[in-house]
Amino acid sequence: MSQEPLPPRYTSSQSVLNGISLAYSTLNNPRGLECMWNSPYGQTFYELLSAFTGGQFIVYSPYTLWLPALVRKEQVLRKEFEEVGLDYDIDSDPRDKRATLRKAAAFRRRNGIVVRVVGPSGPRKSKRVKASKKAADKADRAALKAKIEDLLKRSKIISDKQDELHKRKKELGNDSMESSPDAASFEEEPDIFVTHVATVRLPKPQSEDQRMRHELCGGTKTYHQCGAVIVELKKGPSRRLIGVDCLTAAASLIRLAQGDLLQYCSAYFSCYPDAMTVVALAAGGAFWTWANIKRSETPKWDFVLNCVNETSPKNARLSNKWNTLFSQQIFQLGTSISDKELTLISQQHIYSLLDHTPEIPAHLRPEEEEEEEEEEEEEEEEEEEEEEEEEEEEEEEEEEDQYQDRGNWSDEDED
Repeated sequence: MSQEPLPPRYTSSQSVLNGISLAYSTLNNPRGLECMWNSPYGQTFYELLSAFTGGQFIVYSPYTLWLPALVRKEQVLRKEFEEVGLDYDIDSDPRDKRATLRKAAAFRRRNGIVVRVVGPSGPRKSKRVKASKKAADKADRAALKAKIEDLLKRSKIISDKQDELHKRKKELGNDSMESSPDAASFEEEPDIFVTHVATVRLPKPQSEDQRMRHELCGGTKTYHQCGAVIVELKKGPSRRLIGVDCLTAAASLIRLAQGDLLQYCSAYFSCYPDAMTVVALAAGGAFWTWANIKRSETPKWDFVLNCVNETSPKNARLSNKWNTLFSQQIFQLGTSISDKELTLISQQHIYSLLDHTPEIPAHLRPEEEEEEEEEEEEEEEEEEEEEEEEEEEEEEEEEEDQYQDRGNWSDEDED
C-alpha cells in the first residue's frame, strides 16, 4: 500500500467559483466560448491533486496524445489479419506459418472469400485462356500464401522495432537529450489531461555543461508516466435556458464530449499499452459527468477512426454502448454534490495509481540506496553464516552427548 495518506474531502475554492462566474458571464464571455471553462476545471484538478504532497500528478491543459507511426502501422496490420480470419496477437508468430496458413485457408473456405494479389498495373486480364476451377483454386491458394507471408513479415518488422523501443526504455539513462521526429504519427488533443509520473533524483554532475542539462530537467529523471484523468470540455448551454431545458441542452453537449472521449481513450490505450483504466470526464459548461473506463471496454483505435461517419448504424451502436459507461447523473461544478463526487474520484481511482508505481530501475537508483542494499545483503549473509555456525555447534554438542551416554567419554574410562 502507498505511504501517501488518503486525500481529504475536496471543497471548491473561491478561485474555482470565480472562474465559473467569469465563464458564465455575458459581459466577460459574451460569445460563450468553450476555452473559458479550461480555467475552472483546470483549477479544480490542481486543487484536488494538491493533497498528494509528492508531486506525483501533473495537470496539462491541453495535452497531446501522440500515436507514433509504429502504433498506426500495427493497428492497420491488426485489421488486415482480421480480414483473413486471423488474430494478430495469436497468429503473428512466423514460426507457426503453416498453422496460420491452414487457419486462414479454413476461414476462406467457410466464408467463400477469394484472395487476389493485385500488382501495380492491376489484375491481369487475358481473353485467350479461361482458367478452370482447379487452376483458379490453385491461384487463390497461392495468393493466400503470399498474403500470409507478407502479413507475417510486416508483423515481425513491427515486433522487432517494438522490442528495440522497449529495450531503450529499460536502458533509460541519466542523459537523454534527443528528439524523435515522426512525420507519419497521429495526434489527439484532449482539453485537460492529468498524468501520473514517477521520478528519481539525479546526482549533480561535475562538468558545467552536464550541470546545465541537469538543471534543465529539474535535476530529476522520469522513469514512468501514465494517465489518470482525461477531460473533454464543451461550451455551456445557452444562458437563456433554465430548469429542465437547461439540463436537456447540457446533456446534449455532454454527449458530444463523450463522443470525443471515445477517440481520446482509444488513442490513450494505444499510446500506453500497460494502462488498464483511466477516468474520463465529459463536460458541457459547468455541467459534467464521468466514467472509469477500462481497456476491455474501449474499442481499438483503428475501429473508432473508421466509425466517424455519424449516419453509420455501426457508429450509432458504438456511441450508444459507449455512453452507457458514463454516470447518468449530471453534476454542476462548484456545488457540494460535485465536490463530493470529485472526492470519490480522487480517493478511489486517482489514489489507487500510487500502488501501481513501478520500482526505480536499477541503473537509476541513487548510490546511497545501492549501498544500503549491499549492506543489507551483507548483513543477511552474515546472519546466514551465524545460523550455520550455530547449527554446526548444536550438531557437535549432540554428538558429544551421544558419546557420553555410551560411556565413551566417561571419567572411569580415562582412569
